[in-house]
Amino acid sequence: MNHIVLVHPAIPQNTGNIMRTCVATNTSLHIIKPMSFELDDKKMKRAGLDYIKDLDLHVYESYEEFKAKNPGEYHFFTRYSKLCYTDQDYSDSSKEHYLFFGHEHDGIPKEILKENLDRCVRIPMSDKVRSLNLSNCAALTIYEVLRQQDYPNLSKVEVQKGTIEEGHAKKQLKDSTVVSHTAMGEAINEVKSGQVDAVDLEKPVAEGYVAQNSDLALASVALKVDDGDAKAVAMAKGNERLKEVVNKVVKKLKADGTYDEYIKDASKYTAVE
Repeated sequence: MNHIVLVHPAIPQNTGNIMRTCVATNTSLHIIKPMSFELDDKKMKRAGLDYIKDLDLHVYESYEEFKAKNPGEYHFFTRYSKLCYTDQDYSDSSKEHYLFFGHEHDGIPKEILKENLDRCVRIPMSDKVRSLNLSNCAALTIYEVLRQQDYPNLSKVEVQKGTIEEGHAKKQLKDSTVVSHTAMGEAINEVKSGQVDAVDLEKPVAEGYVAQNSDLALASVALKVDDGDAKAVAMAKGNERLKEVVNKVVKKLKADGTYDEYIKDASKYTAVE
């Protein structure tokens, strides 16, 4: 998992913007005191908008407390380093990566930097400025981390609400956001416009959309199905004559193996992307 650590932040608007970035990127935010404002500051809340409620936030009284509670890969951002931040390896998403940023005027305390010289990195810039805005630094670096990790947990997959596919998708696509939709035609349009990354459909339906849309393709993988998954025939309640006919047909299809072949093929759920 990825984390942003603010050491003694001073400007509430910057922290609010970083909070929004953290929510957008599924990143935890850690704040090490002292800080120059309170967490209920109106300017901070205005910058973070209504996303702050979804933030994974942790606050510490000191760097020592933080370090004791959070083992992992530390990366300290400072203008004094010779190593560019893009040369650092963040690719292992199974590790806990902590990106440290200091006070807007003073940076990360020198004593912390001295303890971690081999973990310091810098953001290259011209000699006309001393630094970039803190929230800009946090945003561009967390997206470099995500780029190296191939953007885990940021893909969106749509499924039809109330279907077996919905349950399978939520269970199996742990690294994606699964969105339930009632109108799959609209879901296909959202794939085409880039609002979601894929739509999960039964294979014959997916093939039909692909045949009609040259900008769509079938994914090379499918969701796994359970042995107990089944298809059903819906009919009006009380229509005994129709039920009798359907049951006879199903019995015949089961006897010659056609039913099992159909269930096997129809249960292959396929994503359109």
